[in-house]
Amino acid sequence: MENAYNDIWCLDMEKVNKLSNGEVLQEKNIWQKLVVKGNGPENISNHSGAVLNNKIYIYGGLINNENVKDSLYSFDPDSNTWNHHITRVIVQYDSRICREEEIVIVW
Repeated sequence: MENAYNDIWCLDMEKVNKLSNGEVLQEKNIWQKLVVKGNGPENISNHSGAVLNNKIYIYGGLINNENVKDSLYSFDPDSNTWNHHITRVIVQYDSRICREEEIVIVW
């Protein structure tokens, strides 16, 4: 991965809806960079994501397009906080196979 950024940006959908209705906005900035707490996932690709109970979950992925990662993170947009979860799942895989079609199940 040549460039990786660990930023989280929020799109103000209320402003987007006003613009799509032809309204003129005094404040043109519809994107906001969030200041987050905690450590999110490292620079990964080919990961899976899911949303449950207003939290965003990120699982797995590849580091530098070769090393498989079996970690679960959640992001809480209400508090702008990342959490790393200890997984108790035994995952067996052939490390030569890229996980491009992972499925995440969160309960």
